[in-house]
Amino acid sequence: MSLAAHSRYEQVAAALRSGSFELFTCDVFDTLLWRPTARPTDLFTQLGRHLVAFGLLPALIDPVEFSGTRQWAEADARRRLWKESASRECTLDEIWRLGLVANEL
Repeated sequence: MSLAAHSRYEQVAAALRSGSFELFTCDVFDTLLWRPTARPTDLFTQLGRHLVAFGLLPALIDPVEFSGTRQWAEADARRRLWKESASRECTLDEIWRLGLVANEL
């Protein structure tokens, strides 16, 4: 990673840590991404750790449980949509809503 790219990453990371906004989105179409995990779903455990660090995950749920619930919620959302419309594409809102209901948060 170049110094300029590292500096930009640090700026974005600091903005995320500040909590000064509610939504962060990225357009990654046709973009090469690097992820430091073996599987994409491994990132959910890391996300769970960050949520704990920022006090955004209830104490009753640890990062590994969060990861499992997130994966289950996505699979369940896709199953439900398949039954309703023969589509397996679901929104993040549908996934999170199922995960929150599953954990009664």
